[in-house]
Amino acid sequence: MAGPRSWSPDGRRVVVQAGREVQLLDAGSGALLATLPLVDAFWVTNDRLMYTITGPNRRAAVEIDLNGNEVRQLPLPVELDRRLLFVGPR
Repeated sequence: MAGPRSWSPDGRRVVVQAGREVQLLDAGSGALLATLPLVDAFWVTNDRLMYTITGPNRRAAVEIDLNGNEVRQLPLPVELDRRLLFVGPR
């Protein structure tokens, strides 16, 4: 994860790839806030990230909090399999 989508909308947090981990850092101090269970995520609000999962009979967008805990899964229709999914802020 790199570029502008690495930064939270308010600029206070940043998601970085650190070796084999994805870390959530405080942008001001560099303090580690959480290790996240994903590789490619994007911010949806200042306190929520989202990523997609695909697999046999399982396609979903997963919303997580700043601790990496799953908040909810949004099932995706099979028609979206192997297609790019673009998401933007509200």
